[in-house]
Amino acid sequence: NQGDRVSVQFRHLVDRGSPGRFVFEGNSVFCPLPDHGFKWGVAFIDAHRGQFSNNVIHNWSDAGLAVQSSFANVIEKNFAARVTYGVSVSTGFMFWGSTENYVRDNVSASICSLAYQFLVGGPFLEFARNEAYGCRSGLTMWYINGLGTGNPQPGAPQSVIKDFHVWNTGTHAVGLGYPSANVTFDGLVARNDLLKALSTYGFQFGDYTARNYIIINSDIQGYATGIEVPLNQGGEFWGDTPTRW
Repeated sequence: NQGDRVSVQFRHLVDRGSPGRFVFEGNSVFCPLPDHGFKWGVAFIDAHRGQFSNNVIHNWSDAGLAVQSSFANVIEKNFAARVTYGVSVSTGFMFWGSTENYVRDNVSASICSLAYQFLVGGPFLEFARNEAYGCRSGLTMWYINGLGTGNPQPGAPQSVIKDFHVWNTGTHAVGLGYPSANVTFDGLVARNDLLKALSTYGFQFGDYTARNYIIINSDIQGYATGIEVPLNQGGEFWGDTPTRW
């Protein structure tokens, strides 16, 4: 299956209720070709309770680490760099429906587009002390805690993005994509070169609905706009039914 050719792949591993863990630690996963279209350095697909730590992922396309429908994994102290565009995206750490993991102390650098990307899910188990630099965007989130989907979670606890540090980004340090809700940024530090910062944002909510966001203890400097407030704070569609929180 050409589409599933990934350098390292963990698929259908460990039941979520199992006490055991599979471990991938201290490895280098890289492609030596200067130009290529090989996607994903490492993939988690329906793989749970793994320990993925102290690894280097270098020179892939689409994503350095792609995590899909996988939960309760510890992803810590990894370094992802030089991820180029594949089919449509370039991401250091990409999570699809996989917010329920422990993601901490990782670094994402020299990524053509997004250092960290979360697509659908919530609440977060842990996202702490991660860093990004040399990317178009440090962090983006879509459809977090059910906002804009058919599975609303208005009572979900706050998901905390703790001590995220990001610098030298092309458009924004944090930029939200599609609707999301109930997220706290605590200790965000963002730095950019103001002389090269035209049309850049420290925190950009965008034009989709954002609800119950909290930004505290944060320090944003060197962007054309520090924080762009949400453009859409009103009603939202849950499936086919318009509602308000």
